[in-house]
Amino acid sequence: MSETNDRGVENNLYPFVHLNVDGNLFIFANNRAILLDYMNNIVMKTYPVIPEAEAWNYPSSGLLVLLPLKNIKAGNAEAELLICGGGSKGSYTQSLKKKFLPALNTYGRMKITDSNPQWVVETMLQGRVMGDMMLLPDGNGFYDVEVTVPPSPVLAPSGFYVLYVVHQGVPSQAIWIQLQH
Repeated sequence: MSETNDRGVENNLYPFVHLNVDGNLFIFANNRAILLDYMNNIVMKTYPVIPEAEAWNYPSSGLLVLLPLKNIKAGNAEAELLICGGGSKGSYTQSLKKKFLPALNTYGRMKITDSNPQWVVETMLQGRVMGDMMLLPDGNGFYDVEVTVPPSPVLAPSGFYVLYVVHQGVPSQAIWIQLQH
């Protein structure tokens, strides 16, 4: 955690944590990640730093989701993560001066089970903060869904949203949609 802290800024207080398919913990804070054998307190792998070196978690308030697992039945499950949004570097200290920086419009994907995992960073049309997402690990289910956009942008402002269907208490695989008013 000491390597993820920017001096004088508390930007690694609440790391993102996911259980990897091998039973170890994937831990992401600020712009760095490790794979931790929590039973023996050993760092099994240190992942590459995000190329843009922006902080994608608290207090920048991005989101991380484990995408549906692939090759589960083949015995070599692939785990891929998506991290997106958050505040620009320095947002917290600038906000104390009443200067508010724009949210990040980038997201990164990485297959954490690859032998040489690398971040793939892409750009969204609009910056996002305070996201929340949950997917089932197996990604089962496909639905043909018609969605009606609320008539007022007050109810659903223009931007990107994650859409998924809940059937008998089980959420489907999510997709990104864009609303425009």
